[in-house]
Amino acid sequence: MRSVTHTIVSLTALALLCGCVSVKYNYSPRPTRISEPPLNTVVTAHVGDNMVRQGQYTEHDSIYLRADVKVGILGEVRIMRGYFLKVGEDDKSEFYRPAGGVDSGQIVLGPGADSVQALRVDRRSGKLCAVSQTGPEDCTTKADYERRKYPVTSSDTFQQTLIYSGKVGDKINVGYREFSGSIARPAFNNEVEYDLSESKVIGYKGARIEVIEATNQYLKYKVLENFNTAER
Repeated sequence: MRSVTHTIVSLTALALLCGCVSVKYNYSPRPTRISEPPLNTVVTAHVGDNMVRQGQYTEHDSIYLRADVKVGILGEVRIMRGYFLKVGEDDKSEFYRPAGGVDSGQIVLGPGADSVQALRVDRRSGKLCAVSQTGPEDCTTKADYERRKYPVTSSDTFQQTLIYSGKVGDKINVGYREFSGSIARPAFNNEVEYDLSESKVIGYKGARIEVIEATNQYLKYKVLENFNTAER
């Protein structure tokens, strides 16, 4: 009985030494507009490439963990390589959770490990900590990570693109695509054919392009105007 009591007291003391962390959820990612390529600049697109792209996406602060790392005293937690997105911060810490995509990092719990609500990066030391649901954390200074920007699509993300589809005789074929979030909008997709013997300037939905050279492998051109803002 004394041994069991001593073990309980030791574990309680260890949890107190770890300290309890309050995870912050106060981060808002920044919407970023896309307008490619720059106007009046000669560029080349190969068959299947985007010729024009306009819209917006959300750019999220993240960390990219280059290699798996283990933390844990009372129970092992394995933090798997990949992206973790920022969810909050304060003057001493930044807080992250798995990105959730195909390139997302993961948190794998070993036997006896408490579930993890977030990862914490200490601003001063750079150490990486796994914060449990009950507040205590386990940390490591061996985590190999870097801060990156991570593009995230959401329901309010909208993009328009023109795609080069090749040339037959004097005519070139161009595909138009609209995306809402990461989902194509089939009703707004179209395939258009342009006769270059009539004009070297082509247009679609406000975008105007001057064709400089066209083959069945690539298109050399410059964008005179990008798309008008379309209704979603």
